[in-house]
Amino acid sequence: MVEVVSSANTVHKRWDWVYPIGIVLLTCFACTAAELTPIEQTEVANLAQQLWNQPEPLPPQIKHIALEGSRQQCVRVDQLKVWELGDQTDGLKRKVSDTSRIHIDGMEVKNLEFGTLLIDMTMFDENNQVIGSSGGPLSICFKMDIYPVGKHLAEVEFRSTSDKVYRYRWAFDVTRQGTTTIVRLPLSICSSCEYVIEDK
Repeated sequence: MVEVVSSANTVHKRWDWVYPIGIVLLTCFACTAAELTPIEQTEVANLAQQLWNQPEPLPPQIKHIALEGSRQQCVRVDQLKVWELGDQTDGLKRKVSDTSRIHIDGMEVKNLEFGTLLIDMTMFDENNQVIGSSGGPLSICFKMDIYPVGKHLAEVEFRSTSDKVYRYRWAFDVTRQGTTTIVRLPLSICSSCEYVIEDK
């Protein structure tokens, strides 16, 4: 059992149960997409190029962006940085998942998937009183094998239990070499920065 004291808000965080290989997956089926005008498409393309050249720093609530197996791109949310006084693990995870939206080139992505490490951390105040709990990092994932060659603009949005909105924008690049598609992320924001997709 490990106890950590946060100097920012004098909250004690203690790891009570850790299951390092458990993954929970949910799926979002309520996502829609809308067509962009030519002017909007140009603006999106320009912003994607700009964010590729100069990525925005990751906010504390997002650990990194990763390209993973199953042809997915995932945003890793640090739930401890989204946690608010009184939050409980299941409620916080449900709120972040239910309010998560990802847009690619201005169009909302369908069928998001969510994965979380099955960790439960009990939160204590300076008097060692329980004030809530939080889970481990939460991944918001989408399929990345459907986008054409070029730079693409991505944006994620999610909310805390008090409806505080968190947003982040980044760019990713798609290239083709023969029958191979290569997806890349800017090095400053990613943990796994390149993924190779072979045509079936």
